[in-house]
Amino acid sequence: MKNILLILVALIGNTIFAQDISILTQRYNNYRTGWNTSEKELNTNNVNSSQFGLSFTRSVDDQMYATPLLVANLNISGKTQNVLFVVTMSNSVYAFNADDSSSMAALWHVNVTSTGNTVFKSSYLPCSNYGPNIGIIGTPAIDTISKTMYFISNEYKTATTKAQQYFHALDITTGLEKAGSPTLISSYVLGKGSASKNDTVYFDPIKHNQRSAMLLSNGVVYACWASFCDKDPYHGWVMGFDASTYKLKYTYNATPNGSEGGIWMAGNGPSVDDNGNIYIIVGNGTVGDSIHPNNPIGRGESLLKFKPTTDSLKLIDFFTPGNYAYLETNDLDYGNGTAMLIPNSNLSVSTSKEGKLFLLDDTQLGKYTANDDSVIQEFSVIPHYNFPQWANYGTPVYYHYYSQADSECVYVWGSFDSLKQIFFNRPTMKFDFSKTIVGKTTAAQSNYGPVLSVSSNDTVVGTGIVWALRFTTNTNGTGLLEAYDARDIRRLLWSSSKKSSDKLGVYPKFNSAVVANGKVYVPSMSNKIYVYGLHKLIGTSIKTENIDMVLSTFPNPATSSITLKYTLTKQVTDLKVSIVDVYGRTILTTTFNPIFGENAQVIQFNNKLNNGMYSVILRSNNDILGITKLVKY
Repeated sequence: MKNILLILVALIGNTIFAQDISILTQRYNNYRTGWNTSEKELNTNNVNSSQFGLSFTRSVDDQMYATPLLVANLNISGKTQNVLFVVTMSNSVYAFNADDSSSMAALWHVNVTSTGNTVFKSSYLPCSNYGPNIGIIGTPAIDTISKTMYFISNEYKTATTKAQQYFHALDITTGLEKAGSPTLISSYVLGKGSASKNDTVYFDPIKHNQRSAMLLSNGVVYACWASFCDKDPYHGWVMGFDASTYKLKYTYNATPNGSEGGIWMAGNGPSVDDNGNIYIIVGNGTVGDSIHPNNPIGRGESLLKFKPTTDSLKLIDFFTPGNYAYLETNDLDYGNGTAMLIPNSNLSVSTSKEGKLFLLDDTQLGKYTANDDSVIQEFSVIPHYNFPQWANYGTPVYYHYYSQADSECVYVWGSFDSLKQIFFNRPTMKFDFSKTIVGKTTAAQSNYGPVLSVSSNDTVVGTGIVWALRFTTNTNGTGLLEAYDARDIRRLLWSSSKKSSDKLGVYPKFNSAVVANGKVYVPSMSNKIYVYGLHKLIGTSIKTENIDMVLSTFPNPATSSITLKYTLTKQVTDLKVSIVDVYGRTILTTTFNPIFGENAQVIQFNNKLNNGMYSVILRSNNDILGITKLVKY
């Protein structure tokens, strides 16, 4: 009994005094699980319309396609604070206080466009999915040891009418370029593919779009390129830059003797396993050569596994779907997301636009076979492909709540389909599709499906939340943020559509909500960051025109009853107290007529409360007046 009590008190302590965490890369980690395992404040009990909503916004100078990042406890100008980093399509970088709603101005703001250059414009292209500016698109990566942010800018040199791209290394405490930064990007590979000259394929900055997120791994920063709106000629490129010297170290081209093979991954970044191997998925493009589909020289429509060596990025294995020709003909990229690595395994999960989920053994990817012989499992996660009515974009997200069997899941949500919770069976190392839970909401028939992320306080039951960011209508436009119970996604906890004060601006496709330290950060094309969190009203100290009190319970921890104490400055006719468990379920409710002055209301549990942690909520006319914590043992 004593040990149980100590654990519960420790959990309360972690909630109140949790150490803040940093979000340094897209999808939280280099496994690209989309799961923040260290969210100590938000849970299925307090993310609701009464307690949670829009806290504040921050204005920037342009649209945002990159995911915001966050560094905790960073010292800027002598003050230690949590800092939110935002990059825009005007080549601007902003540092904001991540928590203080009153701190409107940026801690620093820089525009990295080189002297004599302008930001690249969509009007310079024959077509574009962006506009009007095309500045910083891919999500940066941050190194907190060297205090450096890495990213790539798109620029235009007016004097020579040339597009240019630069690799940047910024000091996150000042916004200043590190010595030796930026690096003008220029590279080539040998080959006879499209746009080659003298058996050489050159990187062309006006053709290639650095859409996917940056990766920082073992002292090298990786960037990948696709095209602007599939306009030929183009290739898929991977480049690795030394994280200390900022010089180009590696160059890889997916189709040097062919064409296309863009690496965009719906804005996701490359993945890294525990041995330092890097996984990248390539979209539509040349597969093999005219005779041998397994020729490594052409690797469109493939998952690639690289081993970085001293002088090269070595391709050591790959997987190509058996129906790659069909995918190629119908623009059904296999590379519409990244490889999500399942923790504590050698397995990865990836999907294609047509909605197939592939479970692969990363130690033997199997290359190309007509029947996908190496695939452990292959399963459609949408009814069928019929663009844009049914399509799958992006990467599944992962969650494991440990406390019971059938507790390991991935979540996926296709366009014009429902959110799905697919269980992973650890003993068999396979998915059990028979237990799949299907959500109650159908996403809009937009060209881009919902993008997911997960937050939880690691193993604590009742803290797992699936966050979905999606378009509200079939014509894209306004965004919608929703929160679902990760244990059963049929339970909607909260939606930004419920209150006009919580509504989002225009949503940028393929972007996800970033959850950290009790806040949810959402970028937009409305030149604003939207920040959601718990309302300031929630707490133990309350003062209104009727009530002046410190809400308290005694004893705490309790066994069979508690005494609720507060003070009334005016008479009210109705007060209600509810005791709610960590799943958000109301276990006990009592309504009573309070008296003017000091009140001490005894509440008997009547054997309705099991041992555990609860919230005690005081309401008047359905308005929450106060919340305090209770431990029952």
